[in-house]
Amino acid sequence: MIAPTLGHISPLRSVPAPLARLLLVCDSPNKLKRLKAELGDCVFDVTCASSLDELQIACRNQHDLVALDLDSTRIKAALSCLRGNVLHANVPLLVESAGLGNDLSLAGVLPAFRAMPCSHHELLLLARFYGEGGRRNEASRAALL
Repeated sequence: MIAPTLGHISPLRSVPAPLARLLLVCDSPNKLKRLKAELGDCVFDVTCASSLDELQIACRNQHDLVALDLDSTRIKAALSCLRGNVLHANVPLLVESAGLGNDLSLAGVLPAFRAMPCSHHELLLLARFYGEGGRRNEASRAALL
């Protein structure tokens, strides 16, 4: 028998939205720890990688956002690994640009891989925005791609 709707409290509760899946890629375990702490894991399900081998393993699972803090010698290989993986072909990529310096060999690399260069502060702001609900808004998602 179906319970009457008037005066009946539904046993169904709203289910919280799943956390955004964030992949953090840093070339130093200390930078990785610091970046993870600064972002806070309350709005993210965080996966960390500190080497290309770890990145390849992490790419077996899909992520909603990737934040990279690598020096100029590792950035191209990491971006190639990410964009070459079907699960990460269209995921927004944020690249902390301080480690890239003025390496002329990287001219055009970030645009070619559809990666957004940003300062450390901008990376934190954009990632938090995305994690706190921006990922559900298609216009916001498109701005990060």
